[in-house]
Amino acid sequence: YSTKFCLELIQVLKKRGVNPFTIIDVGCGTGILSIAMAKLFRSRIIAVDNDIHSVQMTKRNIVVNKVVQCVKVYNSSGLIGNHLNSRAKYDLIVANILFKPIKILMRSSITNLSKGGFLILSGLNIKQARQLKEISKQFGLKVIDERKEANWGSLLLKKTVVKEQSN
Repeated sequence: YSTKFCLELIQVLKKRGVNPFTIIDVGCGTGILSIAMAKLFRSRIIAVDNDIHSVQMTKRNIVVNKVVQCVKVYNSSGLIGNHLNSRAKYDLIVANILFKPIKILMRSSITNLSKGGFLILSGLNIKQARQLKEISKQFGLKVIDERKEANWGSLLLKKTVVKEQSN
């Protein structure tokens, strides 16, 4: 369900006219989400996974699907790795991984999310999704959409822009 939900939430962004320029796919697995986003948005995508076999599989799949020019693949855990700029800003962060790694990634995700950027969290059971909804409010994230089915849940969050008060 988690990959299906991610694909649906990516489609939600497309239907809303959102065109993220920089995207990071955390826990890219075989690269299916990166490939879908490359074909949908024509953005600059970074796909990362901490499993070297997933990295190799994604590299093969982006060649087969002819999206090599927009997807770069790295072996990394989370948003900080040898090839990643720790201060980079992403318009969309997709994390289709497990609850504990998502919780650990939350703070760096907020730091690396551009103003008005989107965050898709998946690989969660319903209870975990509910918990992350509560946590996300503390980080200034707004729930835009969510998916629930067979005890699985996914969230589409947006970083709300805090307006500066003028003196």
